[in-house]
Amino acid sequence: MEGVLMTPKNDERLTAIIDTLRAIQPTPLAETRVLCAGRVDADAAWLREHGYLVENIDADGVRAQLITPPGPLEQGTLVAFHGGGFIVCSAATHAKAFGLIGAASRLRVLNVDYRLAPEHRFPAAHDDCLRATRWAARALHRDVVLIGDSVGGNLSLSVGALLIGADVTVRGIVSISPLTDFTLSSPSLTTRRARDPFTYCAGLPELRQMYLGDDEALARDPRASPLFADVRGLAPTLVQMGSEEICYDDGLRMAGRIHEAGGRVRFEEWQGMFHTWHHYAGALSGADEAIEAVGTWVRDRIGGRQDLDGDEYYFMLARGACRD
Repeated sequence: MEGVLMTPKNDERLTAIIDTLRAIQPTPLAETRVLCAGRVDADAAWLREHGYLVENIDADGVRAQLITPPGPLEQGTLVAFHGGGFIVCSAATHAKAFGLIGAASRLRVLNVDYRLAPEHRFPAAHDDCLRATRWAARALHRDVVLIGDSVGGNLSLSVGALLIGADVTVRGIVSISPLTDFTLSSPSLTTRRARDPFTYCAGLPELRQMYLGDDEALARDPRASPLFADVRGLAPTLVQMGSEEICYDDGLRMAGRIHEAGGRVRFEEWQGMFHTWHHYAGALSGADEAIEAVGTWVRDRIGGRQDLDGDEYYFMLARGACRD
């Protein structure tokens, strides 16, 4: 496993952003969805103003956006799964972040608008993302890279595991701030709770119930919790975690599982960053740097470039792995 401590440029805006996040009060599901709906056109409008093509399409019965960045592109498709705890957000709320990552990767983006819980419980989101990925491999380009943030990072890993040995060429998997263990047993859920500025932290058991229902056994289903999946043969994987997030150990444990299974995995700890900080692109240097790092890694996968240090290499985190 390649574990790398990433230290973004010092940015005086970080403190204000974290203070703003801490001040956000939890809201009922219906109100949160109204707030998300208010952003539906904003991201797409920004992308179009900056030369992107954004199209709403049908990916074999699954709603999606096809985002084409400006400039020359590589052959392949970035298949993107948004976060939001399986209950809020949409492809539209994540279009800008995924579009920017697509530009950095020089790939078109299929931004999947999967069904949400509690109206559509597990495995609806996973089924939609798997279906859309298979469609992308047929209709857009055989080579795909899977990416997602938060529970979208869960989806990128679980869909990637389901496609091991399938007729879809998954060149790589990018998992940003993933929640990988719905048994909620990661130590950082407790040890880093005070450090995490996101107010959703205390609501993870409720979120789990809304998506998985009352069957506790589903928390260990490898589709819901990719930490328990058979990942032998998984595509090369990049995991990016902020140092301050409660699900830090979900990402670190997942990277360890991939490594133990013989897979190629890079784990990046971004110092001072919080859950899915990439959405602050343009407002936070750490977000801009993380997006560029994803783009570089994806371009290497699509281009067939292997890691420079050969098949076997091990790096411990600069200040010790799995720290509190």
